[in-house]
Amino acid sequence: MSTFKLPVQVYRNQRHNDGNDVADVVASSADFVTFSDTTAKTLSIVVPENTQFIEIYLDTPIAYNAATTLDIGVVGGADDAVVSAATVTDKGRVLGSASATNIADWVDSGSASIRFTAKVTGTALTAGQTVVNVVFANRIDTPS
Repeated sequence: MSTFKLPVQVYRNQRHNDGNDVADVVASSADFVTFSDTTAKTLSIVVPENTQFIEIYLDTPIAYNAATTLDIGVVGGADDAVVSAATVTDKGRVLGSASATNIADWVDSGSASIRFTAKVTGTALTAGQTVVNVVFANRIDTPS
């Protein structure tokens, strides 16, 4: 298995203002939660510092037996810091969405790596599973 630290330099024909040929690499990391994860479960998903979240996919291959929502948070932060109350009851894919309160975390993860948590909420759950897939890249420079 190969490992690398972002940013990865990729040579191409177009040059940036500083004369370097570079491009960003999009990466993803995934883990899963089940009906029994009703308190914040620490996921194996870790994104490096200065990362921008591109998308968070919530794939439910095993339907839940009752109405279910999923919160995605970060270790040391709020349970719903990244995605709040996404409905994941039925089989299928749901896109996690940034809100007005968490968009800054989606644009720039900051100067430290982030580890994710997930928590399932439902009544009398006995079945269900959701795969959490975080897609990310180097943070883009944003105007001040």
